[in-house]
Amino acid sequence: MCKRFIVLLAVFGLLSWTGSSSFAQTTCDDAIEIDGNDIIEGSTLGGPPATEDNDFNCGPWDSPGAWYMLLGNGGATTVTTCGGNLSTYDTALSVFSGECGDFVCMGANDDACATFRTDSTVSWDSEEDETYYILVHGWATSQGNFTLTSTQLEPGVASFSPNGFIQAKGWNMLFPVLNPGGCGGGGVGMMSENWVQPYDLNEEDPRAGDEWDIDFGLTPGNGFDNGGLSDGPIWITTDFVLDNLGLGLTGGDLIDFQQMCVELTNANVGGPIPNDNVMSISTTYVENTTDEPIRVYVCSASDDSVRVDVNNHTATIISACRGSGLVCQDINCSELAPGINKITAYVWEGGGGWRMAIGLRDEAMRNITDGTEGIVFHGSDEGGDLESQEVAERPDCTLEGVNPFGWLRTEAWNMLFLDQDGGAAVAPDRMIGNWVTPYEMAEENPRPGEEWDIEFFDAESTGWGGFVFNKLPTWFSVASMDDEGILLSVGDLVDFNAIASQVGFGTNDNIMSISTTYVENSTDAPMRVQVCTASDDSIRVDVNDYTVTLVSASRGSALNCQEIRCADLAPGVNKITAYVWEGGGGWNMRIALRDEDGNPLTDASEGIIFHGTGEDDELEGQFIDAPPADCVEAGPPPPDEVCDNGIDDDGDGDSDCDDADCSDAQSCQPPPDEICDNGLDDDEDGDADCNDADCSEAANCQPSGPLFVRGDTNSDGSINLTDGVIPLLYLFSGGAPPDCFDSADTNDTGNIEITDAIIIFGWLFSGGAAPAAPSPLSPGYSREECAEDPTEDGIGCDRTAPSCN
Repeated sequence: MCKRFIVLLAVFGLLSWTGSSSFAQTTCDDAIEIDGNDIIEGSTLGGPPATEDNDFNCGPWDSPGAWYMLLGNGGATTVTTCGGNLSTYDTALSVFSGECGDFVCMGANDDACATFRTDSTVSWDSEEDETYYILVHGWATSQGNFTLTSTQLEPGVASFSPNGFIQAKGWNMLFPVLNPGGCGGGGVGMMSENWVQPYDLNEEDPRAGDEWDIDFGLTPGNGFDNGGLSDGPIWITTDFVLDNLGLGLTGGDLIDFQQMCVELTNANVGGPIPNDNVMSISTTYVENTTDEPIRVYVCSASDDSVRVDVNNHTATIISACRGSGLVCQDINCSELAPGINKITAYVWEGGGGWRMAIGLRDEAMRNITDGTEGIVFHGSDEGGDLESQEVAERPDCTLEGVNPFGWLRTEAWNMLFLDQDGGAAVAPDRMIGNWVTPYEMAEENPRPGEEWDIEFFDAESTGWGGFVFNKLPTWFSVASMDDEGILLSVGDLVDFNAIASQVGFGTNDNIMSISTTYVENSTDAPMRVQVCTASDDSIRVDVNDYTVTLVSASRGSALNCQEIRCADLAPGVNKITAYVWEGGGGWNMRIALRDEDGNPLTDASEGIIFHGTGEDDELEGQFIDAPPADCVEAGPPPPDEVCDNGIDDDGDGDSDCDDADCSDAQSCQPPPDEICDNGLDDDEDGDADCNDADCSEAANCQPSGPLFVRGDTNSDGSINLTDGVIPLLYLFSGGAPPDCFDSADTNDTGNIEITDAIIIFGWLFSGGAAPAAPSPLSPGYSREECAEDPTEDGIGCDRTAPSCN
């Protein structure tokens, strides 16, 4: 396993597992026989080390192992720990033919899944009636619980989606296409354009090795640079690169374009290959062998923006700046027509990671794999004889109900967007106030298309930004926009950020949404439920005429509940109103109902009906005289002014020291002068002593040693993946020493150790603490962040970054 992932695994706590368990198959002779298409729950906890000594990649090992055996059928066979319940540790897999004690290594793998690659997959072409031995073990000494899934195809059928994600070997790829900058793809409009003019990917079926003369003057892209692998844009597959360069590119469920570029660069194809402000286009083929269209859901995770087309219709289009998720970040409906279907995936990247995971799910949200009946994954079509089809009608993705998966989807909500001036974490008293004066949301049941003449002078909102849409604030829904020929982004995540641009709003910042939906309790008694919310940023949820959730926060939304509040659904129809305040960045929400045991309530649940916008039946909410006192989050009265929190707490228009109530507050008195050698932040500006600009001329603040920033181990002026790899190579592989030992000593212990690399990767990739002082504020640090070593440890710095001189 690549040493940089050792660091990632250590950062995420995946290198060890404590606990004990007993299991029988600790030796090859005790191997348990499994079927070619099987799912097995197992554990390696507490077992002895697996010590088989075999060919390179298949041993020896220091971790405990569990043995299984499988009979070949002459077809492609895959065993993986990526499926089912993901493992509790960093697994590894080894597969052998032969007999116990006289093995031949068929293949081994440590990391090959879209889960930071800490689970494992091995695929091979089996021989009929040959017995294969499978050892589930772990990286280094790792041990824990796992799920082993086996898939065995009929002879002659290739495997491209063993785990529910189409693997790297299944894609024909064009990258890196250069983009004009940013991670958002230029917004949904630009992402929808043709990136390969004069070619049309709806009509073309590119093959590996095809060179395309793209007219970048007509496309959102502005060039192509694969470091000299070809004279211009060229389509490649992992097999094509292996055949022509002898280079095995990174494989697995997660298509890691960034790592592929690094590997191509290291193969000396002609020069460095860019990884920032780039994009990829990838195609693959999936056959529906039935006579009827098959409803599927496209699961996507990406770093950053992504678009997925099935044949000539777009299923997924997301403008986002994000890292790729461990599971589906987006789920969107599509359809596989009878015959061959081409899937095209576009990924836009601004900076940092650059990767994607694309898979298909059935209507029950089960993974569609190579073994799914009625579907064949053909991969990139290396033979070059497959042709895509153009489907005349856009797939009818109308869902039965609005809550099939446990979340109230975008289609369920009637929405109104308004401007606001409260930022992200608006004060609770403003959140509980009236944003639509003179209307009262508890009394109103708005329908899509209604225009509201809001008096913004008296309301908590400040205006209406949808002038292109209408002159007055107007309610809308997915259905009402569809009638206008505007296809909104839909899904479990209500993506207001994308919807705002689709309906003509000029901004996504300092804006808010009010959304209503109707839920019927068809029993004759109150139904206790849990209201699950996730939002970007602050959120309030009312059930009928009382508030159950009130959260002031500046945050991004999660994939699951960030808050759980209880509420009662009265017998009959109940109106749910959700308010989401957004300050900057993303703007979205997820809202779901759970029963008292925490189980998701869906369209299929007994006793409850999700009616969505209620416009067809003109549904109305209720007034509840006595809401349940044991689970109501009531709005607070206006509080006293707090003089140092940046918020207008008492709602009088002034905040902190601008408020007359704070004239005598200590925090509002002028600060004293900074003293440059007492260790205190005397003037309370956030900097003390020599870190304060007021002390720049003080004698004790002049540098006496070299200036550097910790973490920049190669002294090139920025901190990235390479800076974590250098100390690891120096420690374990005889690599060159860091140019600046002080910079590589990220925890300031006076020694270079593996922890120094862990700190770099934790800070870069998982929100960990920054290296010790002098600490970087960002990977591309500035001259002002450079400083001398505060500790005399004797290790020194031979060469500092030019930006620190």
